[in-house]
Amino acid sequence: MASATGVGNGAAAPASRVGKVIIRCGAVTKAGRPCTNAAGPDGHCIAHSRSPQALATVQAARAAGGRAPRVRIGLAPAVVEAVDLRDSEGQLAVLTAATKALAQGSISSTVASAMSQLVKVAARIVAGDQERAIAELQQRVEALVIEGKVRP
Repeated sequence: MASATGVGNGAAAPASRVGKVIIRCGAVTKAGRPCTNAAGPDGHCIAHSRSPQALATVQAARAAGGRAPRVRIGLAPAVVEAVDLRDSEGQLAVLTAATKALAQGSISSTVASAMSQLVKVAARIVAGDQERAIAELQQRVEALVIEGKVRP
């Protein structure tokens, strides 16, 4: 069984931190110690990942010459393109994607919290739209009842 630092089988292992599980990078540093950075979707941190997306992100940050903010891998482009907050199914999909990305270390807790707040706002807007639609339907039914076209 691997220890909390990931030593043992070379795989990323969870390290407990105040009730949260952080997946650590499965790589070993130049000094021979386990990397302590949070792991991304491929099990390695941004410095040790060899995924094309991570390599492109690192190259873009290097090209910025230190002028760029700290890089994070983030959500996959397909997930971002599929975001649709107009119904509860889409809202749940966003929250699920954010939860998984947070667990993998590809987004920060700040980003996950912001996403959660945006979903809450979207849910309130959708609920307001639904309430207006229900009120309109009730008025139409009442009008039909008054006209005698429908029984109460």
